[in-house]
Amino acid sequence: LLGERAFTSSSANLCSSNLTGGVGTTFYMAPEQERSKFMRSKHGEGSYDSKADIYSLGILLFEMMLLRPIPTYMERADILTALRGEPRMGDMAKGIVPSDEAKATEALFSEEGEIIGDWKHAAEQRFPESFRTSVSLNAQKIILWCLERSPKSRPSAKQLLTCDLLPRKVELEEKYLNEVLQTLSNPQSELQSYQQILSKLFDFPTPASVLTTYDSEVSINANKIDARLLGKSLNTVKGSHWTAHSMSCFSPMSSTAVVAAISALGRAQHVGTVSGGGKEGEALRGAPQQIATILAMTAASAAAIEGASGGILGADPRVVENLCCKLSDIFQSHGAVRLQGPLLRPRDSNDFLFASLNKPVEVLSRRGITLNLREDLTINFARAVSRGGSSTSNMKRYDINKVFIESDAGLHPKEMLEASFDIIQDENTAKSEFLEAESILVLCRVMSLLAPKEEKICEFPPIVLKSPIWYLRLTHTRLSDAILDLVFCPTSEPIRQSC
Repeated sequence: LLGERAFTSSSANLCSSNLTGGVGTTFYMAPEQERSKFMRSKHGEGSYDSKADIYSLGILLFEMMLLRPIPTYMERADILTALRGEPRMGDMAKGIVPSDEAKATEALFSEEGEIIGDWKHAAEQRFPESFRTSVSLNAQKIILWCLERSPKSRPSAKQLLTCDLLPRKVELEEKYLNEVLQTLSNPQSELQSYQQILSKLFDFPTPASVLTTYDSEVSINANKIDARLLGKSLNTVKGSHWTAHSMSCFSPMSSTAVVAAISALGRAQHVGTVSGGGKEGEALRGAPQQIATILAMTAASAAAIEGASGGILGADPRVVENLCCKLSDIFQSHGAVRLQGPLLRPRDSNDFLFASLNKPVEVLSRRGITLNLREDLTINFARAVSRGGSSTSNMKRYDINKVFIESDAGLHPKEMLEASFDIIQDENTAKSEFLEAESILVLCRVMSLLAPKEEKICEFPPIVLKSPIWYLRLTHTRLSDAILDLVFCPTSEPIRQSC
């Protein structure tokens, strides 16, 4: 057509098909498939097998890794022709057509998949420069292996999947994981991708193991305690005159409830001496033991439902409620009103700088915002006060509520009961000495209420509890410094910095 030397039948069919259609399957045909079109015979000459699909796979892998659209059919034909090891169309138009011997490229791989030829030279001849610089060497080797002209030199599907050129599953998972982590940690990442990842996280079904064990960390620790202690505690409490009780060491009960019952019975071990003698003592015989058992059963029920409050098992909810009422009376007598701070707050980078001994529980919203559950009753309240302006500049406030600490085992958060009393004063006319004196008075009243009459040590191996089972946190700088000065604590001590 151009007055030059004629194309071979195979090349002519290849080019004309692409130029007219541009989207046909000619470029994906293996050489033996082309021969089968023109060289069919009774002896099966030109036939092909599954290795022809491997050749097509090599073309597909190249197009997938090219990562850019080819703007024209002519350029696509030129690139794919070179990839196949055929003469380029521009060279053919100039009459530069190699002989059949030169056209048949040298084998690069053996039948066992070992490299026996100069694959780098073949890559330079068949791949664009941009492809060679952006695609891994192993990927280039795989493509060249699939595009071997001889079917015997091409890999089978099994060879391809088990060869060392493919990345291991672990390597792929690590790569994808790193990409996901980069998307989640990069504030500039695409919002849609970020939201899609979070949506999948929230849609992920909760494993049955988590549903079963999530709120059982206390039970896991309690399982270490010998359940026979319950029977011993019952025998200690019931005395010689009490032969029936509603609890039994053989009754099915969670390990958490068992420990709570043992703790409550331990506090009532001398209850048999309460009834005394005479007619009144005879009438009351067995009643104190029965009441002690009821209280122990209440403590067991509370532990089974609420878990451990501050790691303490066996706390009687009636006693706790009565104690909270007395604390409220103290705070209210000083003019404080109960105001609860927010349950959640956004996690701040400063949280890591001023982290307390207790690590807060972190939760993630569907919008991707990391939030902290309150780990004490002060931080979230102080945040609310800072936004209140003059409306929160003069007040006395208290709160008695639960705070949440991250579990060491990553299960249900630890819950602790905390009481807080705060005085906020922003008037210059108010004398700070009076406010500090009132704070000291409140502290003295609270400590006298909570102080035990005598020190007790409760041992339930491996758990050992020593009273008082509470601690006091003072967040007043001047008062803290004054107390440390009184005990001759040097200014260089780290405790000064934490206060």
